[in-house]
Order: sequence, then C-alpha cells, then structure tokens
Amino acid sequence: MGFTSFDTARASEWYSEDQVAMSITSSSIPREELFVTTKIHPRELGYNETLRAGRESAARFLGYVDVLLLHYPRCWKGLCGEGDFYEEGAWKESWRAIEDLRLEGTVRVGGGVSNFGPRDLQELGEIARNGGGEVVVIQDWVDPFHQSLPQQAFCSSIPSCTFMAYSSLGGQHLHRPPYKNIVLRSRTLRHIAKSHGVTIPTVVLSWQLQKEMAVVPRSTNPRHLRENISLLSSSAITLTAEEITAIEALEGREMDTNETGEEL
Repeated sequence: MGFTSFDTARASEWYSEDQVAMSITSSSIPREELFVTTKIHPRELGYNETLRAGRESAARFLGYVDVLLLHYPRCWKGLCGEGDFYEEGAWKESWRAIEDLRLEGTVRVGGGVSNFGPRDLQELGEIARNGGGEVVVIQDWVDPFHQSLPQQAFCSSIPSCTFMAYSSLGGQHLHRPPYKNIVLRSRTLRHIAKSHGVTIPTVVLSWQLQKEMAVVPRSTNPRHLRENISLLSSSAITLTAEEITAIEALEGREMDTNETGEEL
C-alpha cells in the first residue's frame, strides 16, 4: 500500500519485532527506503543491557534501526517479575548507550523516549543540553480526550524533536472506565466527520497531521489501512481552525457521546 515507516518494540507482550523484521528482510524493498522505529524493553534498562539489546535489534533489521526509543522510564511488577527489577534512574544510562549506538551507526538517526512523564522529560532535557545527544522523537498516547500536552510542549521546545502519537483512535480507553472507545462515540467528532463526508478516524488523524505530529495508527483491516495512507495524498481533508479548537476542547473530558452511545 506504500507504507514505509514501521513502529515496533522489543516488548513481546505487545509487539512482534521479530515478525516485522522478517517481513522487511524478506521483501524486495531496499532497506534504505524504509524507516524503522523500535523500543528498548523496560527490563533492558541500564547501559550494558541497552547496548546489547540495541545491537540485537539492529542485526534483525539488516544492520541498523533508524530510531531507538526507551519504551518506559522504569519497569514494574507483572512486567519484569517480582524480584529486584526497579532501579531508579537506570534509563539515564540507557540514554547514554543509545547515543553510543548512534555514534557507531547502529542507530541511524537518533534516540527518543516513549511514555515519559514531565519529571523524567525535564531530566532528559538536562542530559541533552549537557551534550548527551539530541532527542529526535517523543512518543506518547494522544487522542482528542488525552492529548499528552506536557509531552508535546517538551518536544516543541527541542528543535531536533518530532512528536509521535500512538493510540490515536481511542483504543486506550477500552482499558479504563467506562471501558468504551469514547473517541469513536464522540458527538463532536461525529459532527465534524459528517460535515466533511468522512469517518471519525479520518478526522482524528487529519487533526494530528495538521498539528505536525508523526502518527502510527494500528489496524489489521486493509480498508482502514488504505484510508489511513490516503491522508498523505491530495485526498486529505483540511480541518478549519474552529474544528481544531472543538477537537482540542475535548482534552480531559470523560465522555462526549451521541444520544445512543453507539460506536461510529
């Protein structure tokens, strides 16, 4: 379909980095035409572990990855076991390892972080300003009801940084009360979609692209994949300033459903 950017991770609990790599290496598309972002598992925090993990991932992708992220700033019980898994600040040593991987060419573009809170981002900024390497990507969950504004603001303050949004279409809300996809049930988004003759996902992704975010929507539906990539062509819609304001006013709200609460 024309997608050339891949977002994956070493955390087999949620991703299949090995299968993504197998698909890429078995294809006829030259590696240099593809852009691969992957992430260090929280249990791999620490200089030596991150160095080893980064090189292992690079080998899977024919010698290098384009961007290497720290998936989380720390680990937790249930993900990394019941033992001594928590080492405060270990991510800082991992960041040093990512910079060394960049210098050796194992990471082509640079490093970044995912799911970092404001305090950790402040410390990351201090490291970067003191010669610890450029931050090229901040990745976080962004949809109209959860916009990760501190993370966006931090990225905007760094010239080298691109903000990357994941879970754009409301999937994260299925894991918390009211356990419904409030994005696809939104009255505001439905109204905007209807005025453009498109779907709610098209409105949400168009909003993020107009805000100059990198977007990595996940789908297993071929029709949805085609709709998503069409947003990069001349068929994309342009939201008005008023529509963007209405979308951003949903930040922090718990619900904005239509009368029936149906998913649209």
